[in-house]
Amino acid sequence: MRKHLLLCCLTAILLNMASAQDLPRPAAGKSLVIFERPPVTALAVQIRLFDSTTYIGLMGAGGHLIYECTPGIKLFWATAENRDFMQADLAPDQVYLVQILAVTGALQARVKLQPYNPTKKNAEKIKKQFIKRIDKGKEKKIGATLADETPERTEQAIQNGMERYQTLKDKEKKITQLTADMHI
Repeated sequence: MRKHLLLCCLTAILLNMASAQDLPRPAAGKSLVIFERPPVTALAVQIRLFDSTTYIGLMGAGGHLIYECTPGIKLFWATAENRDFMQADLAPDQVYLVQILAVTGALQARVKLQPYNPTKKNAEKIKKQFIKRIDKGKEKKIGATLADETPERTEQAIQNGMERYQTLKDKEKKITQLTADMHI
């Protein structure tokens, strides 16, 4: 009897561990981008996240945001003391991981978008750490909980962000790329 009980407990634990490693999947024909912010950097800094001219949400340390969208060419960007841009080419039915890093700036933390790249050295280790942090974090979804509390400020941020992006493009500055094959 004890052997059976022990076997049942071990099976339940293993099943729980296996399911904890599962990431959400997008709806048919959609793409899913999971933005994750590590818990240890710039704890007080809130980073605003955008999909071109659409406000996505506010990211705090240790949180993550699951964003389902139409596949294709996208421009994701984030703002803190600076703005960082990432051009994305999303494939349908795929999941992409993006870290939002807060690095030391002059007065505030600066933001950096860093996509997961499966071709990099240690990619599997990075993916497992990413998933582990997401499993521990609090999931945020697009909707009323991420409502923009300062729409006037957001409109100004969008206008300034799009102007800055155009300036970078005109100067042919390097912009981070998330290609269709960088899915998990």
